This record gives sequence, C-alpha cells and structure tokens, in this order.
Amino acid sequence: MTLRVYLFVFKSRGYIHIVNIFNQMSSDGVTKYKYEYIIVGAGTAGQTIAAGLPSKDVLILEAGGYTTSLLDIPILTPILQKSDFDWSYETVPQPNSCLGLRQQRSRWPMGKGYGGSQILNNMIWNVGHHEDYRGWFSPEEDYNYERDILPYFRESEAEHQPTILKHRTKLAEAFMNATKEYGYDDSFKVPHLTQRNGKRWNMAHENHENNLSHHLVLNAFVMHLLFDRTSINRVTGLVYEKNGFEFEILATKGVILSAGAIGTPLILLSSGIGPKKELINTTVTFRKDLPVGHNLQDHVTTGLDLILLNDTLGMRPWEVFTLNSFYQYFVNGDGPLTMNGCEVVGFLNSTNKSKNWDLGFMVLPIGASADAGIHFKQILNIKDNTWSQYFDPLTSQQSVSILPILLHPKSRGQITLKDDVILIDPKYLTHEDDVDLIVTGIRIIEQLIEMPSMRRLGAELNPKPFPGCENYEFASNAYWKCYVRHLTLTAFHPVGTCKMGSSDDQSSVVNREFQVIGIENLFVVDASVMPNLPSGNPNAAVAMLAKKFLSVLLQSHREKPTNYDI
Repeated sequence: MTLRVYLFVFKSRGYIHIVNIFNQMSSDGVTKYKYEYIIVGAGTAGQTIAAGLPSKDVLILEAGGYTTSLLDIPILTPILQKSDFDWSYETVPQPNSCLGLRQQRSRWPMGKGYGGSQILNNMIWNVGHHEDYRGWFSPEEDYNYERDILPYFRESEAEHQPTILKHRTKLAEAFMNATKEYGYDDSFKVPHLTQRNGKRWNMAHENHENNLSHHLVLNAFVMHLLFDRTSINRVTGLVYEKNGFEFEILATKGVILSAGAIGTPLILLSSGIGPKKELINTTVTFRKDLPVGHNLQDHVTTGLDLILLNDTLGMRPWEVFTLNSFYQYFVNGDGPLTMNGCEVVGFLNSTNKSKNWDLGFMVLPIGASADAGIHFKQILNIKDNTWSQYFDPLTSQQSVSILPILLHPKSRGQITLKDDVILIDPKYLTHEDDVDLIVTGIRIIEQLIEMPSMRRLGAELNPKPFPGCENYEFASNAYWKCYVRHLTLTAFHPVGTCKMGSSDDQSSVVNREFQVIGIENLFVVDASVMPNLPSGNPNAAVAMLAKKFLSVLLQSHREKPTNYDI
C-alpha cells in the first residue's frame, strides 16, 4: 500500500511540474506600457476586483501560471503544497512553539497561480461572527453589521454560491450527534464549500468562463513600485520580472495590491514603504514610514492524529483512489474525491467574557499518518524522530484529527525584509493565554469523544505520549501545554500585515478607503488589511473586502473623478 501511495504522489508531483514548465514557456506579455489600473495577484480579491472595476483598461499580473482541471479535484489539495503552485514559505525558528517541527519552523503554503490561494485552500466558506468586523470600516462605536458588512457578504456569496460538503464519513454524523448529546445546539455544522459539481471553484474559473477581457500576464513577479519623479508620494506604476527580463508598466488611475498577507508587504517593503528604522538598514530607497509587516496574526491549531477509532472510515489514500471513486467524481460529481479534508466545523465562546467566539474546531477523517510519511510529514515539516516515535506506529490504525483552533490569538508577529529576503515571524504562543485557550479546546474534545455516539466508533485519545512531553503526566494540563508547544500548527490563515484603520492611527498602513496612507494611486485589498482575524476561514472575508473596495472606488469616482496623465 505504501508503494502505491508513493507512486501516486510522485506521478502527481511530476505532472504538476510539467504543467508549470508549459506555463513558463507561454509567451503572454503586455501589449502596451500604460493601463488605467494594474492589479497584482489573481486570487480571490484580485479576480473579484477585476470583474467589478469601472474600466476595461486593466492589467492583471500573477506570479504563477494556470493550473489544470485535474488539480481542481478537492482531495488532491495536499499534493499542491510544496509544488510549483505554492510559494512554500517558512517561518523563522519559533523559540516558544513548533518544537516538534524541523528547525522549529512552520511551513506556510500559499497559492502561486491563477486563482491565488484558492487553488490550494480547503474551500470552506464561513463569514465568521458579526463582532469580528467591528471597527473595520467605521469607528467601533458607529459599527453596524447590517450596514457596514452584510451587504458585501451577500454580494460575494451570490457570486461564489457555496454548497454544503457532499461526501462525509460516519465520523461526521457521530461527532455532530456527540455535540448535541453534550449540550451544544447549533455550534457545530457541516461546512459549505466553494465547489461546483464537486469540483474546486473560484473567481478565476468564473472570470475565465465569462471571458473577462482584461489583460492577464502570468509568471510575472512584481519587484517594486514606481513613483512620480515630481511627487515621491504618488505611485505611477511598477516593475515586474518575467522569464529573466524586467518590464516597467504605468498605471494612470491606480495600482491595486492583492498579493496576500506575505506578498503585499513584500512589495511595499521592497519599494521603500515600511518601518523607517528597519528600511534605512537595507539597500531599498526609503519613502514612507508605515508599520508594514506588523500585526501578523494566524489561526493556530494542534491535534493531528489525536483520536483513534476502532472502525475504518474509508478515507486513507489506498481506499480513496479507486476506479469507483473516479467514476463517482467525473460522472456524478460526488464521492470521496470531492472531500476537502474537513467534514465538521465548530465555533464556541468558551468563557462568555466577550460577545465573540474564541475557539474553533475542525474534524478531519484522517491523520497525518495516513500516507505513511510520504507527503504529510514533509508539508507539515515534522521532525524525523517525532514522526518515527509518534506518527509512524499509527500507519495501520484508523486515526483522525479533531483540531482545536485559536481564533483570536493575543500573540502578534511580524514580517521583515533582510538582505532582500522576507522573514516571517508569527511569534506563536508568546502570550501564555494562547496556550491556555488551546488546552481548553483539547479538554472540550476530551469530553466530546466520551459521548455515546463517539464511543460507538471506539473513539479514544491517542495514548502515546508526544515526544518531548514524556515527563509529564499524560493528559494533565502540564502535558497538554507541552503538547501544544511541540505540535504547533498553522491553520493557513495569516492576516493583518498591512492593517486597515483611520489615517491618524499610527498602527495602520491602509485607510478605510483601502489607500496606503500618504501614498496616492496605491491601494491594498487582501487579507493583509484585516485589523484582526475573522473567526472563520478568511477567504469569505477577502471576497467581502473586494466587494467593499469596489463600492468605495465607485463612490470616489462619482464624487471626484480622477484623470491623471502620466
């Protein structure tokens, strides 16, 4: 079985690499040197903005290439990590966390291709809690969810048309029943996904089907912005590299950065926009002192292979990749290949100290051990000895992962530029409250697996002590704190590195009209502008932000039309 899995992964990665080689050979390029708008990034935000801009004179630059329909098979999502369609970012070593990972570094996958991170995310559509967005577009005391937020979610939801997860295992029903047996009513649900007929779907598919007429250049890496020679505070265009050549392109009405929570601050820092005390020590020409890269936040989780069952769920690789599964997928748009990896999500307020949720949960019907260490071990960056001692013995067992998620961490990280290299330091678990809350989530999971519905599946905690935590009493608070610091995992939701707020807020990079503060013609619309993490998966919030930006831009055009001549 292990050999079959290895061959499948090897052939898939080879196929992906061939697809990217053909992408690199494509000869697409700009047809002129000046456009009204330039959008950087063809992900959720960039694609939404491109479809709604009041102009057809738009250039979209994307650092990656096209994927193929085979890569729209949801179950293949992990294969895309560490492939040519992944930026494959890594954090700097974490002194207080990630102790069970190689060099104590967390790997951060991020989409590099037409569709952005939506080509490799879990497709979950969740708008979060209404309190998540207080203060985003208006002062906190003036916040009105129905006025400020809800209309834009409704617009984006109508566009994405999320549908409920089609394929579920017996674990989903058992866990949902267990939550009700414990006393939770509507806190746990089967997720809605951005799928069409069981296939991965995103705004890139929509724009392609609608023959969006904007000019698109793929495999174009944006190096830095260009500024007006007579006004250092007005952006006139940018420089990008493609196939070893550099090109200068002008924008008469605006450059819109939608390159994500890592890519966008990298472009700003490389253009001299960022913390002065950091940039003056680089080779970059300093232009504007703003806290670019600060306020980094991420949903932190743990719990891989935390639960063992005495029943099989049919989701291990050799059980999924069968002729019948492919028939179900390609003929009926159903079956295990449509699975995104998560079949139940939950959100709780564990303390009742605020109006908002503080803990999330994801139920995965497999563990990291499911592929015998061929791929999951690599993309999660798990240490060899940790794998051999803890995960490898589970290869022949049915393990599942019920993940507690820290929704609103108190720890804050930072992205910096050093020697032209981006350094990502999320500072995971530097605030002790973050550790305590994740342990609270584990305690809730302990209670839920004791419910009759989960007991019927033979659910139990994995009794194997986690490597590095053997000296603590198993399942004690001290043990779980050690466990969390060793198996510290990203939920792949970094945000906040170009915080949005009022123009006089010293912690803000972007104002509430999405303009980089003090810089004309430059806008940021992506997860980097989020002042705080939404409770749910950020993709829906990114789509909402793009709709809000279009509304702001249209209003601005009506009030004061711009007609710059560069």
